[in-house]
Amino acid sequence: MSRPGRLRGILLAVLLAGAAGPAGAQPAESAPELVPIPRPALEQVDEAVRRQLEEVRREADQLLAGGAAAAPEARAQAAETVGTLGRLYFLYDLPDAAEAALANAHRLAPEEFRWAYYLGAVRQQAHRAAAAVEAFETALALRPGELPVLLRLGEVELSRGDAAAARGWFERARAVDPDSAAALHGLARLAALEGDWPTAASLLAAVLERQPEATRVHYELGMAYRELGDLDRAREQLARQGQGEVRFADPLVEELAALVSGSGVYMVSGNSAFARGDWALAAEAYRRAVAAAPDDLTARQSLASALARAGRPEAALEELAEVLRRDPDNAFAHYNVATLEVARGRTAEALPHFEAALAAAPDFADAHFNLATALEQLGHFAEAEEHYAASLELEPEDRQARLHHARVLLRLDRAAAAAAEARTLLATDPGDARAHFTLGEALERSGQTAAAADSYRAVVDSAGGDDERGMGHLALGRLLAAAGDGAAAADHLRSASELLPDLDQPPLLLAQVLGRERRFAEAAEAFATALARQPANEGARFGRALALLLAGRDGEARRHLEDSLAVLPGSLALKHVLARLLAASPEPAARDGRRALELAREVFAAQQTLDHAETVAMAHAEAGDFDQAVAWQRQILDRARQTGDAATLERLAARLALYERGEPCRAPWLDGV
Repeated sequence: MSRPGRLRGILLAVLLAGAAGPAGAQPAESAPELVPIPRPALEQVDEAVRRQLEEVRREADQLLAGGAAAAPEARAQAAETVGTLGRLYFLYDLPDAAEAALANAHRLAPEEFRWAYYLGAVRQQAHRAAAAVEAFETALALRPGELPVLLRLGEVELSRGDAAAARGWFERARAVDPDSAAALHGLARLAALEGDWPTAASLLAAVLERQPEATRVHYELGMAYRELGDLDRAREQLARQGQGEVRFADPLVEELAALVSGSGVYMVSGNSAFARGDWALAAEAYRRAVAAAPDDLTARQSLASALARAGRPEAALEELAEVLRRDPDNAFAHYNVATLEVARGRTAEALPHFEAALAAAPDFADAHFNLATALEQLGHFAEAEEHYAASLELEPEDRQARLHHARVLLRLDRAAAAAAEARTLLATDPGDARAHFTLGEALERSGQTAAAADSYRAVVDSAGGDDERGMGHLALGRLLAAAGDGAAAADHLRSASELLPDLDQPPLLLAQVLGRERRFAEAAEAFATALARQPANEGARFGRALALLLAGRDGEARRHLEDSLAVLPGSLALKHVLARLLAASPEPAARDGRRALELAREVFAAQQTLDHAETVAMAHAEAGDFDQAVAWQRQILDRARQTGDAATLERLAARLALYERGEPCRAPWLDGV
């Protein structure tokens, strides 16, 4: 229902760890100095979880207040209780309290691996890199060669930009487990940062061999191939990208889930299923969470999200309606209702909910973005531009919002501003095909056709998908055709037609270019391609008929026109050209005077033009009724004299002379069609 966002507890399976182990603490000579543990606000936590946290907190407070920590023989028990409290705080996403409790557990039992490891994990999640490294190195000293610790150290060092340190940890992890996909992935990212694309591509391919479900890696591998100039493999990989992350076995993670109480156990289960894309299982877990804690609006909204992903929008809207009944100013519920309404094609009905979401949370970037998209769909481009701009002010790195902003600026004829947005996108990703295309359109509208053509060429040469490259070929072909370079235009339009098999525009433009190049047989084939995609396109049917006639294939043109009238029986244009063909074709087998006269009279009755009258005269001549042919042609000539067009008068007089000699019209006969 929304763009990727964090669900309560969803990061636990990746970032946290936990496994029971023997307490094993060694007595110290003096009582350790402990830090105060903050008391987090628990008003929004469901009742079962609150009771669990309060109970363990009371036990921990009693142990510490009673001096248990001062007695060496009791420190292991105290560490276990305080450590459990820290793990619970960690589990329920209360990081400040979690860090303090785990720090105390570590001080009470400094030789217990778990507390040092958890302390590092909570600091890692809080983006406190230096402190996380300190805790992980302590854990590693307790268990040298522990793979999860090595991998986490590599990730932390990579996140703070210390490539040398990160490489050292990932290499050590690889030495422990040569098949570790996470270690290979870390080394691949380092190679990419250094511009060593052959190494990056090789390592990323190895990651996918070991962990095919890590589908996000396809994107990274595609980008590596693009840098190497292997565009075919780049496109193949980019087309296969997904949401699957690289994971590593972490035996401590399971115990954390076992600590969950009340509805929390169902929330953790639901979040895990949601992350895997198992929407039905997620919905069932969230439904149990709602049953266990009916007042937990987070659980109810999670249920709505899962129902929506499972293709049950009505059920999702019912859950969201209940959330809004209990909390009318709930921004996320309004946002999700609006997003569902847009998905159901009820865009206008979505607007009030987007506005309510922003009234409650003005800095809700996704609400600005989706409201802008809805306004754009409704044609309210000026308002859409304002909300795209607001979204970008909140999240300047949002490439999707910036691209949409550029597109709507084009709608508002603000080509210079659109070009600036496209250039901003290209500054961070020079291969972005959509940004190149948008820049091309902006430049073209500004009259900079040569620069626009260069942008469209960049789209064609990019590692983008077939649709993107096809649109690049189409735009470039159109520009080249306008510039008079028919041969080059035809090549690009043919490529566009192949890459965009559902659109009739590329083959139609190709047919027109080929016709101007007098390549009539090829033009007829291009029109046939367009008709295969849009059989009811009258212009394409008419164009193919003319192309066949100009190519000298009158018999095929007659069959095509008869077939076309079966599809479009009311088309006067098709009836007219068929009447002319039947009356005047040089090919005897293609002619039929009586059928020509029938069609010509029908067309003239509908539209009494000189061209249509001339066709009636032609048909009479072909049918052998030259008196009628002469009579019609004289009337046509008399009316045409009012125009003063010498060429037309000469042609009409020449045909009159034919009919007066008892000869039918043969050539030229396409003029006036």
